[in-house]
Amino acid sequence: MTTINELGSAHEAGEKYFSGDRTGSAGDGDSSANSHDANSARAPAAVRYALFSVLGAVIAGALYLVAVRGDALLADLSAIAALICG
Repeated sequence: MTTINELGSAHEAGEKYFSGDRTGSAGDGDSSANSHDANSARAPAAVRYALFSVLGAVIAGALYLVAVRGDALLADLSAIAALICG
């Protein structure tokens, strides 16, 4: 494996590592075994769709509550803050 001293600095080592050049000395193993293609780290489309749908519903619900019950929410928050803070 290439050490930082061989590359010159930690900054150069980081650039070399994150640019995809992870080759080193013999014994490191096959560098292609550690490489990933761009889609290997992504969730399946159905999971992403479900996650974004749930997240959108939560945000829409929060916006609805603020629009319809904003003053009551502020009063409740101030009452809770008074209980917590004393």
